[in-house]
Amino acid sequence: MTQAETLKYLVHTADLRPMTILESDAVAASQTPMGGWTRTELGGIPAYVLDTPGPPRGELIFRVGRADESLPTTGLSDLVRRMALGFTDAPLDLTSSVTGSTTSFGFDATSTDLAATFAELGERLSMPDLDRIDDARDAIRDEQNGRDLDEIAAISRARFGPRGQGLAAFEPYGLERAGGEEMRAWHSRYFTAANAVLWIVGEVPTDLDFGLREDGERRPLAEAKGLPHPFPAWVSSNNARVALAVQALESPALEIGLEMLTRRTHEFMRERAALVHGTRIRHDVLDGATSHVSMLLDIVGTRAGEAISTFVTVVNRLADTRPDVREIDEAREIVLARMSDLEWRMAQTTRAANLELLGYAPPTVEYQRSQAAALEAATVHDTFRAALETTIYHLPTGVEMPAESCPKLPRWSRVAVEGHEFEPAVARRDGQKLIVAQAGVTISEGGNHHRTSLVKSCAGLFKWADGGRELMDATGISVRIDPSEWIDGDAAIETIDSLIPMHRHIEKGRRLGVPEVAPDRRRYPTNRLRFQWTVLLATPIIALWGLSTALTASSTPALIASFFAALGAGVAGWAYLRRLLRDTSIGGRSGRPEIYDAASKNYDDPQASLMVRDHEFFPGGTLLAWLVNRNLVSVSFGSTSARDMSQVRSRSMSGPEMYQKWNGLLVSDMLDEEANEFLFDYMRLEPIIRPSVDGKSGYAFNFRIDYQALGGAPPTAGTYSSSHAWNVYDRVSERLDSQFEWWKQNRKMLRVKRVVSAPPRFLP
Repeated sequence: MTQAETLKYLVHTADLRPMTILESDAVAASQTPMGGWTRTELGGIPAYVLDTPGPPRGELIFRVGRADESLPTTGLSDLVRRMALGFTDAPLDLTSSVTGSTTSFGFDATSTDLAATFAELGERLSMPDLDRIDDARDAIRDEQNGRDLDEIAAISRARFGPRGQGLAAFEPYGLERAGGEEMRAWHSRYFTAANAVLWIVGEVPTDLDFGLREDGERRPLAEAKGLPHPFPAWVSSNNARVALAVQALESPALEIGLEMLTRRTHEFMRERAALVHGTRIRHDVLDGATSHVSMLLDIVGTRAGEAISTFVTVVNRLADTRPDVREIDEAREIVLARMSDLEWRMAQTTRAANLELLGYAPPTVEYQRSQAAALEAATVHDTFRAALETTIYHLPTGVEMPAESCPKLPRWSRVAVEGHEFEPAVARRDGQKLIVAQAGVTISEGGNHHRTSLVKSCAGLFKWADGGRELMDATGISVRIDPSEWIDGDAAIETIDSLIPMHRHIEKGRRLGVPEVAPDRRRYPTNRLRFQWTVLLATPIIALWGLSTALTASSTPALIASFFAALGAGVAGWAYLRRLLRDTSIGGRSGRPEIYDAASKNYDDPQASLMVRDHEFFPGGTLLAWLVNRNLVSVSFGSTSARDMSQVRSRSMSGPEMYQKWNGLLVSDMLDEEANEFLFDYMRLEPIIRPSVDGKSGYAFNFRIDYQALGGAPPTAGTYSSSHAWNVYDRVSERLDSQFEWWKQNRKMLRVKRVVSAPPRFLP
């Protein structure tokens, strides 16, 4: 079962009875017909069955999911799921998924021996092979690699924050943290017969035996309580679709309202204005009583602004003005007709199983039909309007919401802490400062614009290898801190690490983002360099003249003037010399890291071909592989990436693959002192010198020129493979070796050369 397959109808609150009430009334007896499906028991597990011709398909569902974890432990249920499925040597023919509230294993018995498959699944769930936990971690990372949040996940993250149902929108950060004892406890408590339910559509097998543990407990339901946002609101992400999502009790009245919204959207945005390609309604179960009900629009990208404005107008008109009886009757007929479809009855079977697992009794089809037929216009409008009071829109990045009354999430924090203040290393706006106190951390952007994470409400502290930190507050506000962007930023990071308890620390292992480069370091004109050297040469002459004049002065004014001329020339000369030495020395830019190479923005361009996007990681990735094989990396980078480095050295991972893991950035803090000095000369855009190392003309002491000459042009079609990456590496590494040896022989000469050369630029 996936979230997209969650069912569409819930009845009025009074009819959502807990299962204890249902059982006490003896309504849930074996083989009781309810809306086409029957509730029975298979292999010791409650089962909802829709007996139709054809091979059986369905799901075994456990009541445990992401909402039952915490931000630092997200991924426990994923590990159980992955280990139970097995790996390439012994896989089970099952599909699987983890949602906010459930973990499920799906099957289609067209070619599967269900009895043997489920017997093996039960054995793996009862006695997990913890020796394969590393394999499970790798498999989950492969599944997560390149996966972006969809539109509804982005909305859920903003609505709930890093807790409860919102955790389904976060990565599985707890993969490394989870150990054998924790995994055994998770298995024995929640992956048991007492915490499971089954649904099947098709011919019912009679020999199922799951072999699950009989002990355990039914996991209490995680409450789907959202953050106190102002509604309506909006969020954005890189996804191209527009979406509207509400949190509401599902009912026939809501379904009729959604049908009217769909019809109006189709009329005004497709038929009249051609602003959308199509629409879709999606229902994501939350806690049984409520669901996340969404409408997704595939808009015409070139007319995004007009499409969003029109859509908001359509929604607001439907909410503010009661539809006429004819429009409601037409929508009602469509809903009633849908209730007669086989597909709808199949969906009801899935829905019934989920409701029981979540603690509710499923309503009958007859009840839903009678409710839909008897609904009055006022009830439909009031129900739909109440649902729209929880609206969050999703817009593509770069598009703004036209309605001023609809704020963007997450908002600024309502509070700010008072404590030690840190000033920015590169001023971007007035009033910007970092504040660290015992109560929490605040980044103030001036005025009332600040982001705060309090220690008591901090859901997790993300820690990157480059020193970057991000505090994720339970309010949904995140506070990102790059120590290189703040004066004495390392001290701030040390204090923050000590404030947040260790069980909330989450090791990210890579880079927070692109370190900021001071604007005045981007360009260094040759005329400016010549002027500085002119001043440097002139100041000693002026100083000597002033001293000699002072010694021979015949009057007091001449003595004072010549003395201060000599003193001023000396101070100016010393200041210019210090600036030159700072700008041309390794790590001399106020301690800020150097960015030697960065993958092009083409990687983030969805219009760029896969081949072009892959190629962006090749130059820097090839150089990184050479640095790893030469052991020219820093201690912190080596400890963080020990496993990746081992795979690169054994050629089970290519340099570009490792480079992509580090966001396509080669930064000075990843390298040791010798490598930094080498790349300081070798990676600059304007070569510091053009030696003829191997007697071939046209070769400069510059990596980009060498790579273009030796790396070869990208293939004209297809994509890159690991073998292609190593073929490129083998050609380029020999050149790198020769350039490195030449550099070591001429190291002292190049140090002198730097002083009379413009400070390096590594990025265009």
